[in-house]
Amino acid sequence: MLHGHPGSRKDLLRLAPIFLANGYAVFVPDAWGHGERKRKDQTEYFGKYPYQTRNMLIQSVIDYRRGIDFLQTRPEIDGNRIGLFGGSMGGILGTLVSASDSRVQAPIIMVAGGGWKEMYATSTLPEVVRARKSLSKEAISLGIQAMDPVDPRHWVGKISPRPVFLINGDQDRVVPVVGNKILHEAAQEPKTILWYKGGHLPKGGERDR
Repeated sequence: MLHGHPGSRKDLLRLAPIFLANGYAVFVPDAWGHGERKRKDQTEYFGKYPYQTRNMLIQSVIDYRRGIDFLQTRPEIDGNRIGLFGGSMGGILGTLVSASDSRVQAPIIMVAGGGWKEMYATSTLPEVVRARKSLSKEAISLGIQAMDPVDPRHWVGKISPRPVFLINGDQDRVVPVVGNKILHEAAQEPKTILWYKGGHLPKGGERDR
């Protein structure tokens, strides 16, 4: 289970019982630079510092793949039946991990998107808003270019022929709907797409569904 930004693994612990009740073991790590792995001297991600953001995403993918290595050493885990659930940044990372590691058999990608240019144009994530206000259009363009190698739109199609389940809110403004649709379009079959009514996180009856 992969958490979002600027959160930590603790954000997902409340969801773990749902998986446990259905017979799944759960492994919930912190992403690089988040939670207990956050450094006092680090710069913010997803805003003014695209190279640091790109490096954080790459390092997190490496770390999560090492996490799969760990799971495969555990006698109580079936190493051939590894699934993945990622939300927001965790969904972006989950796309990269699942695309680059075929051991992930069943990825669930929630409230994620593709197309940095399109997402950065309208995202309400505070770091992105600050970048739009303080950086020139040229600087933003160069930053998006630097982030392009880790754009989920380039990776999600590589999950096929394994199935992928994509869940998004029809009023999401943090990871905007335009980016959700870019990710959906780039995904290959077999894929299942579910839209819930609401913003970046489902609430009430939609959350239960």
